[in-house]
Amino acid sequence: MRARCALRWLLATAAAAVPLWAENGPAVAAEDLSPPDFAAWRLYTYTVPLVSELGVAPAAAARYWSMLAADYPSLPWDNGGVSHYLVRDLPRVMPAWTPPRAMERGDMPWDDDGRVIYLLPLAPYVLCAATDFWGANFSNPLMHAKGGFARWRGSGSMYRAQTHCLRNETLTCPTYERALAWLVDRPSWRAREHRHVFVLLGAEVPRVAYACDVRRATPLAARSVYSRVATSILVTTEGRRWSWRLEREQGFLVTTPQWWPPFFMYNGSGAELPAFKRDLVVMKSVAAKFCHRYDDQVHPTRLWCADRGTPTPDPFKARAALVHALRARRGAAPRTYHTGRASFMEDPRAFMADFANAYQHATFTLVPHGDTVTSSRIYQAVGALSIPVFLVERDHLPFQSLVPWRDISLYVDPDDVITWSARASALGGGGADARGDAPNPLDVLQQLVEREPERLRAMQRSLAEVRWHLLYHAGDHVATPYEAHEPLVTPGMRPSAARSVAHELVVAAHRRQLAHVAGRPLPLWLTNPREAGAPVGKRRPKRSAQSQRSREADANAAPSASHNA
Repeated sequence: MRARCALRWLLATAAAAVPLWAENGPAVAAEDLSPPDFAAWRLYTYTVPLVSELGVAPAAAARYWSMLAADYPSLPWDNGGVSHYLVRDLPRVMPAWTPPRAMERGDMPWDDDGRVIYLLPLAPYVLCAATDFWGANFSNPLMHAKGGFARWRGSGSMYRAQTHCLRNETLTCPTYERALAWLVDRPSWRAREHRHVFVLLGAEVPRVAYACDVRRATPLAARSVYSRVATSILVTTEGRRWSWRLEREQGFLVTTPQWWPPFFMYNGSGAELPAFKRDLVVMKSVAAKFCHRYDDQVHPTRLWCADRGTPTPDPFKARAALVHALRARRGAAPRTYHTGRASFMEDPRAFMADFANAYQHATFTLVPHGDTVTSSRIYQAVGALSIPVFLVERDHLPFQSLVPWRDISLYVDPDDVITWSARASALGGGGADARGDAPNPLDVLQQLVEREPERLRAMQRSLAEVRWHLLYHAGDHVATPYEAHEPLVTPGMRPSAARSVAHELVVAAHRRQLAHVAGRPLPLWLTNPREAGAPVGKRRPKRSAQSQRSREADANAAPSASHNA
């Protein structure tokens, strides 16, 4: 029985993809599933008059273009890096489309062959840092690295999108908003808005603002620029749990990896990786995490603990159970490397470098549920050739047609870990190191290392190949500091995140174009989420401040682990 449970824990793949919901109809019409002719698609990149029409000072405009052209992002964290590389590199990896001059001047109707994607070459966070936020003093290095987006508050923005449709609200900065206002007045936008693409911090906020405007019948001219662009193709690192599948399948959303610093890359120098690294498993941070946000349409800022009505394990309980499993592992060699909570806000680079060292020396990386269903640790672990062990579904990960996620990762049902922890605690007297009589899930990882090293090497080889799809870099040849010399990747043919996003954008634009030609209306999840069956739930009970502090202190009390095998 124990062996059967262990095998189930280790080899179980994520449950079959969640069916698309009947009330929204099929995800995409059958004829839309035909593959696009990738070679025929082109990219139209706008020439934006920052100085002449948008009122940007020449020095600030020059600063922005210089920051965008740099090899390394000036805002090297989170979506700053993502928007920097995608806006810079998409024109490099896709062939350009140039319309007739008369069409650009408005002397003839705007038209194309239906295989053109439109890009505004403004990375919003880089642009704001170079203009409106330039020279500002921030409270800590992290906010400085983020370019001033301390004012971004997801829950507050979602609330204002729901109640005020984002009118007179900002998600970026005035300069970027003027650029959006300039764009939506172009004839190209009016003719082809369904094939425009934007890189934004969160796709769900503009979508909710759009639904708000539809519900209130707001005149087009009175809508916010964010509501105006909500019907285009949005590129972001994560989306709402309840609708992201539909958004992706119908061509409204392209998910992309979060950016991470290059020091996470494992440099094998051409050598064969050992199936068993110095440490068995690493888990990044044990600070309390909460349920996913933004899925309750009546109260969008509330914490939501269900995926389309199916309750999901409390992320705090899952993390606490993993900490328990780390403490209670049988066998002393090798020790698990366990990281406690560090001062990320004060020194983010040192904080991240510490995790990079942990990932590079760990055979496995635990990936529990965070504030959202995705996390930068996923891509950092892949870059370090540490096999991800997911406690969340894997069908939300980017580039499903390019990255064989099920071949390079493992999955565990978080309910299994929570159940084991509760049973072990009950039988072991409730101590933090109680083991009970049930098999520890992390002991199963040790068994895999000992019994199937060739399987692990195969997974590591796959990681070494596919991680380039998740890496933001310029050109076919990867320059230092990314160079890793893996013999498994043909020199000069390495993929990149920009190439992978371009591939996904073509698929999305192809589906949007077919729906547009067929005259299909916009889907209910966009125009009327409540009627489409968006979840509405009860507020998750709040913990008292004292209870919260005691829980975090207990979770962070895990002992520092030895790096010795």
